[in-house]
Amino acid sequence: MKNLFILVLLFTATTFNFAQSNFKKTNTIEGVRAIESKAFKGHYLTADSRYWHDQGEHGGGTVNVLNRIGTHQQFKITKRSDGYYSIASTFFKKRFLRMDARGVDASSKAPGGEVNLQNYVGSFEKFKIVKNSDGTVSFESAVFPGTFLTLNPNPRAKNPDHAGGKVQVQNRNGAHERFYLLEKK
Repeated sequence: MKNLFILVLLFTATTFNFAQSNFKKTNTIEGVRAIESKAFKGHYLTADSRYWHDQGEHGGGTVNVLNRIGTHQQFKITKRSDGYYSIASTFFKKRFLRMDARGVDASSKAPGGEVNLQNYVGSFEKFKIVKNSDGTVSFESAVFPGTFLTLNPNPRAKNPDHAGGKVQVQNRNGAHERFYLLEKK
């Protein structure tokens, strides 16, 4: 039984490493992408709409962090006719990244706001994608200029197979607000 357990662990680790090795950094914004934190290497934006409770204009679902790339960590980034971008889950159909920065302003000392999912593209689901000089991008709210998507893998989930951490809104484009876009090789 112990040998079987070890084989399962080895297979699982190999599968995760193989999946992540199928991705490479890209400078192209549009397309299917995994979104990796620059500050927390190996940590990826994840979307979960399995327990969708439609909150109307307030969206639903969960957006947080996982330390591997799987089905919930892939997004389709599309440029819209107004010049902004939408970010859709490739696994959960008609689920778009939503960022509500109400309450986050220049005086905010800590991240806040709400990042979740919505089943349509409205103003809170549109982003300006800023290309930074270090090869990363930042996601700035279209409706709340000067506020950016921020990621922190803490607090970590007790079960390593579950996502954890926090994805929120920050009033600056600093280290936690910078991401690499990855595409399949």
